[in-house]
Amino acid sequence: MCCVVCSHDVQDVDIPTAFESRMFRHWTTKLLWLTVHPIIHGIRPYIKNFTPVLTLEIINFVVQIGFDLLILHFFGIKSLVYLLAGTLLGLCLHPLAGHFISEHYLFTKGQATTSYYGSLNFLIYNLGYHVEHHDFPYIPYTRLPEVRRIAAEFYDDLPYHTSWFKVLWDFVFSDDMGPYARGVGYLPQGLNEDDIESKTYDDEKCVLMNFKAFTKI
Repeated sequence: MCCVVCSHDVQDVDIPTAFESRMFRHWTTKLLWLTVHPIIHGIRPYIKNFTPVLTLEIINFVVQIGFDLLILHFFGIKSLVYLLAGTLLGLCLHPLAGHFISEHYLFTKGQATTSYYGSLNFLIYNLGYHVEHHDFPYIPYTRLPEVRRIAAEFYDDLPYHTSWFKVLWDFVFSDDMGPYARGVGYLPQGLNEDDIESKTYDDEKCVLMNFKAFTKI
C-alpha cells in the first residue's frame, strides 16, 4: 500500500511529518518516538505551520519558566526533574497516554477513528469514546456512554480497543504501525480509495511513502 500525505501534512499539525514517517520505522526508533512524543508534538506546529507568536503566549512562557525557576531555587533540581520526568512519562509510555495512539492510528484498515472501551475511561473523562465524540462533539463526556448505548446499532459492529497498553505494544512492535499509519479524515483531491490501494503518486501536492494508506473516515 502507499501512504499519502498531502497539503494537510503542512496544515494539520496533529499529523506526523513525512520526516517522522521515514525516520521512525524500526521498533527501537518507534519506542524513541513515543518517549519524546510530548516534545515532538509541542514543536511540530512551529515547524509545519508556523503562526506569529501572540503576546499572551509570551506572557505564558515567561510565567511558566519563572515558576520552574522558583521550584529550582526553593526545592532543588530533584523536584524540577521529578516534575519534568513525570510529565514525559504521563504523556508518552504511560498506558493512559495510549489514547494519543488509539484514537486516529490505523489499527484497522479503513477506520481512521477508533474508540476504546475499558475501565481507564473513568480516569480520563471518557476520552476513549472517541468515535462517539467525533459524531457528537458537543455532547458532554458524562453522556458519551449513553450515546453508545442508545445508538448501539451504529457502534457495536465497529472495531474498538480494550487495552491502551496493547495499543502501545502493537504500535511499537507491529510492522504495520508507526507514525506513518496515522489516519486522516480526507482523501487527496482527485484521488479515491481505489487509487490509494493500487497506485503510487508523486507530484507537487503529495509526499508518498510505501507504508499503510491514510484512508477516509
